[in-house]
Amino acid sequence: MDKKRSIDPLTYLEKGTTALDVAKQLEQFSNDCRLFSLFYPALQWLVPNSWIAIYKGHVIGNDEDLQRLLFRLAWRGYPRTSLAIRFIYPVGSEPTLILRAAA
Repeated sequence: MDKKRSIDPLTYLEKGTTALDVAKQLEQFSNDCRLFSLFYPALQWLVPNSWIAIYKGHVIGNDEDLQRLLFRLAWRGYPRTSLAIRFIYPVGSEPTLILRAAA
């Protein structure tokens, strides 16, 4: 692998971050993603065609425009790297993925 192109994942950690901190952040992010799965049907009725942000188990924002949502969340001090964000499609209009079978 070309050394110039490889990315050291530790570059993105804040100084003083421990492995335990990273594990806690990943667990929290995983829990936030599970909330999307659990409440997605309700969100489809409540806020269709919107981006939803969840942080530490709470919906902290929604907007039809992703950039506007990210700006508001940054202004309010939420760390972008710890947010779970997902687009909510209206009922019946979720995209369908068609995958090509391996040869």
